[in-house]
Amino acid sequence: MVGKSVSWTTGRSSTFGLKEAGDVAASGLFGPVAVSRFRYEQVLDEELLVERVRSQSWIGAMGAAEQTALLDRVRELARTDPDLAGRDSFVMPYDTEVAICRRH
Repeated sequence: MVGKSVSWTTGRSSTFGLKEAGDVAASGLFGPVAVSRFRYEQVLDEELLVERVRSQSWIGAMGAAEQTALLDRVRELARTDPDLAGRDSFVMPYDTEVAICRRH
């Protein structure tokens, strides 16, 4: 999942429909959930961010106009967000959350 520790990525995981360990626990179908988290950081610039977003399968499945509009919004984010604008590069954090539990 996209890391939540920097302002410009906050809330973006839900855009992708990702589930978190709390969702598993709340289902009532499983016992206690043990969670470990691992961080990876990728250094990007505007075009690498656009290519990173473009590389996701659900983006590739969009129609051309929808894809272009989304990628334009990504470029706009890179150009206007206070944490990204005017920078040659920035860090995109990725957090892998591993949840282990037993089904009831």
